[in-house]
Amino acid sequence: MARFASGLSVHPEAAVAVGEVVGAVIDALGPGPDLALLFVSGRMVDHLGDILRAVDALLCPGEMLAATAVGVLAGTEETETGDAVVLWAGQTGPVATVRLEALPGTPPIFVGLPDAIDDQGTIILLADPTTFPIEEFLSHLAEHRPGMVVVGGLASLGPGRNRLGHRETVHDSGAVAVVLPPGVAASVVSQGCRPIGQPWIVTAGDGQMLHELGGVPALDRVEQMIADLDPRDRRCASSGLHIGIVVDEGLTDFGPGDFLIRGVMGADRGRRSVAVGAPIDVGRTVQFQVRD
Repeated sequence: MARFASGLSVHPEAAVAVGEVVGAVIDALGPGPDLALLFVSGRMVDHLGDILRAVDALLCPGEMLAATAVGVLAGTEETETGDAVVLWAGQTGPVATVRLEALPGTPPIFVGLPDAIDDQGTIILLADPTTFPIEEFLSHLAEHRPGMVVVGGLASLGPGRNRLGHRETVHDSGAVAVVLPPGVAASVVSQGCRPIGQPWIVTAGDGQMLHELGGVPALDRVEQMIADLDPRDRRCASSGLHIGIVVDEGLTDFGPGDFLIRGVMGADRGRRSVAVGAPIDVGRTVQFQVRD
């Protein structure tokens, strides 16, 4: 019997999709896994609560988290458009899931992470980047729990549209996470993006809104870059544009692996600004990316 299993369904009916993914997991893993992670896209977002309850009743996981996404994948299958449900489950041993919130403050006050956890473990974090300051949270962990490894991702539907699931409850803000004890997981870094266009210095911005790149309105830079791409890169960009924040500003040339990747969330055409999935300070070097 496998220790981990996953299933993907693109069926347009939520009940059928749940049956397909739960069936795939039970066939490979059996019922009652310690942990289940659920990801939904398209119109399935509107049914997240029902999907969570159905998976809980059919699969009976010990703990469960969920998040909405623009695209999902499982195994060798991936979908970036339309309705989809992905279910991953594993026999990890007993784990603790938590609901995290950020209260206003300088720095923000984070609540929900229990004191009685081993700071040599791993956190799988799923967050809404528009309501949960991820960079500040990582800084908080680095200061107070320096031995913890953090992996996970950001819900990617945009402001006000992201949803997160904790057990059978759906939230529209904050973050959810599972704390794995030491020895359960090992982390690796895999870069799924490559840079396009050229790097630019952020010359005006406000948090997650980029107003100017190299002294030119950010949206103008994006539109000109897209127009200059070859047909292959233009197709990649049309399926999802990302932005890379240079990690080491001392480098003179940048390639895959030199960036912290975040999603491009949208644009303000009136202000010619671009919204991205993380605050970026003025003076930082960025370059747009495509998944390939």
